[in-house]
Amino acid sequence: MPSDSEWSRAYATQALSDLRTYDLLADGEADDCQLLHYLQMASEKVCKAFLSIEYGHATVGFSHVVIAKALPLLARRYFLGRFSKDAVRTQLPKLRSLAVEIESLHQPFVEKEAGLIIANILGRTSPEKSLYRVSTGLKTCV
Repeated sequence: MPSDSEWSRAYATQALSDLRTYDLLADGEADDCQLLHYLQMASEKVCKAFLSIEYGHATVGFSHVVIAKALPLLARRYFLGRFSKDAVRTQLPKLRSLAVEIESLHQPFVEKEAGLIIANILGRTSPEKSLYRVSTGLKTCV
């Protein structure tokens, strides 16, 4: 069984791979939702790397819901050594909100107005399309 340190290193390696993929896609003509997908995945894996080393991989398991809780903890630790406590305190609520938005990119949802059922709890997507919520509304990706 891999150690917590090995799990952390593996997640960090995967996060770098996702960021490299993002960079490659960003240089092309990829849709925003595809770019956001790789940023979301990189964020998730950075958070899993942090949680695995800090609290043990058993606390992380194989959950995909880690960003909203872990990213603010990770950022707080990082920024406290570099900025004043007041500056960190004023920015953390914004970061928490951003972390929730990043995590929501991964969550399946139903867009009732459009009548589209995108995915069920088991993670099966519709055969036609997948949707990611972006700040400008809905973006359809094949």
